[in-house]
Amino acid sequence: MSVTWRVTFSVALWHLWKAWNYAVFQQAIYHPLTLFYKYKMDLDATLSILQGKGKIPALLIRETRWQRPKGACIKMNTDGAWRKNGRIAGAGAVARLADGT
Repeated sequence: MSVTWRVTFSVALWHLWKAWNYAVFQQAIYHPLTLFYKYKMDLDATLSILQGKGKIPALLIRETRWQRPKGACIKMNTDGAWRKNGRIAGAGAVARLADGT
């Protein structure tokens, strides 16, 4: 399977997932042509970047940093993952006070 086909398929699935979430959470539906144009623009940009011809849009590059909780709160970040076939799962959490401890 070619890289182009895998990228095309992945971008299409991403846009279908986003459209589904938009319909569920915003209770609205994209016009099919709007959905297609959004998909086509992202596909062209992604293929261009992968071929070394384009630049990654600034909005896709963001620095993620820890931000202090407000007041006397504790901030907790969590994540988890599981493997359906392997019956393997993992989870993690980090809790911090406003001073970072």
